[in-house]
Amino acid sequence: MEVLAEARQVSRRFGAFTAVSAADLAVERGEVVGLLGANGAGKTTLIRVLLGLLRPSDGAVALFGSAPSLPTRRRVGYVPQALGLYAGLTVAENWAFTAAAFRTSGAPVPEGISAWRNQVVGGLPLGAQRQVAFAVALSHRPELLILDEPTSGVGPLAGARLWEGIRQAASGGAGALVTTHNMEEAEQCDHLVVMAGGKVVARGTAAEIIGGRQVTEVRCDDWNRVFALLDAAGLAVQLHGTALRVGGQDLLTGRRVDPGNYGSTFWTSPQTAWGWPPVPEIDHLPYRAHLEGDTVVMRSDPAPALGVEIEKRFSADRARAAIVFDFRIYNWGQAAIQTAPWQITRVPPGGLTFFPTGDGRFAPSNLDAVESLGVTWYAYDKAAITDNQKLFADGREGWLAHVDVDRQALLVKTFAVTPRAAHAPGEAQIEIYASPAHTYVEVEAQGAYEAIAPGASSHWRVVWLVRRLPGELRCAVGSAELLSYVRALVAADAAAAG
Repeated sequence: MEVLAEARQVSRRFGAFTAVSAADLAVERGEVVGLLGANGAGKTTLIRVLLGLLRPSDGAVALFGSAPSLPTRRRVGYVPQALGLYAGLTVAENWAFTAAAFRTSGAPVPEGISAWRNQVVGGLPLGAQRQVAFAVALSHRPELLILDEPTSGVGPLAGARLWEGIRQAASGGAGALVTTHNMEEAEQCDHLVVMAGGKVVARGTAAEIIGGRQVTEVRCDDWNRVFALLDAAGLAVQLHGTALRVGGQDLLTGRRVDPGNYGSTFWTSPQTAWGWPPVPEIDHLPYRAHLEGDTVVMRSDPAPALGVEIEKRFSADRARAAIVFDFRIYNWGQAAIQTAPWQITRVPPGGLTFFPTGDGRFAPSNLDAVESLGVTWYAYDKAAITDNQKLFADGREGWLAHVDVDRQALLVKTFAVTPRAAHAPGEAQIEIYASPAHTYVEVEAQGAYEAIAPGASSHWRVVWLVRRLPGELRCAVGSAELLSYVRALVAADAAAAG
């Protein structure tokens, strides 16, 4: 069988960090190969090397028997995690642009995406954008499909249709390389290659890989020692999860609620600098990660759209019973930039969010809130959420609290106070967003909008205090006892932090 794409002992290093180590991979005509692994396993980096978008540090790659080049890439249909679409163009305009780029005849927009033909791609839901990207990738009848998480953010029915399209392409003689971390999807592949920590740790059919395997979940207080012992034993280790739990219950929304919007993330502000969807290198593409003592350090790839890299540092301060987040925005461009840090945390709908009122609310706020005791209170009301609705506000005292009323759980974010004059243009120090799908609420805080010189960085710290609330505490709008509890907690943490 003809080999369409091949990687032989490929490694790719970024400075001292090895993203891919001695990986072998081959895709033959007529077969679907699944590339499995958790975020950060090295899947996307290996794909980019295979396509010639990154040079291998060691090893060799081939597309259609020769080194990757523009002519060989013309024979490939590629859908990256960032989709590869022009967000400011309509679906029809993206379709026409691709036809011109690949010099194909002007075929009509296919039926599956024709309902959106006149809609701007950036305004479509993530699932619809992925369907458009897949259709565009097939438009020039490629001999090889390379699809990076093609069903992320896509509903079950649309996902099934995408997989039907993949199998049809393979039946027609094309090869396909599909990354996923969904085992149900993996079972639709002819062969699987599993990556962890940049290495290929298993290959074969789903039955061959799963058969006889045992997965062990480790819980401990000393992660440095655990990682050292497992690594010394030669075991493949994956750190997985986005959950924040109190008493075994998740306080943040998970991937199943909304595959494109879940957990807690970080963006740069203002949003007008990048539009929608979020910049992939910052929001959802894998970060390079390592441990420094008890701190997890994560660094993004450069984001060409903004000229920045993001560093996130997470640590648990046991003495304070606090989670500490340190964010740095690095300017690797040739000119100074101005931006602000922004943490977005998605919680289930139905809770109570509140913060000390500063200079009040301002346009374009369209989310109702109540002022009481010098505090702004937002109590979720499903019936009142009929559109994308958001609150833009100034706060004081440097904290923002959210109560999951059903679980009697409290999340408090503390941060440096940002004066109104230092807010990013069109943004606010505190923002609360309610999804029109009634699936989540975003509890958001932003730091100061400031200039960053070339080669320099900005720093912003956010501290989370997560507590189980006393059962007798009244959790409602205007609750003086709830307000006193939070203020006492914030004050005690500030004293413990010194």
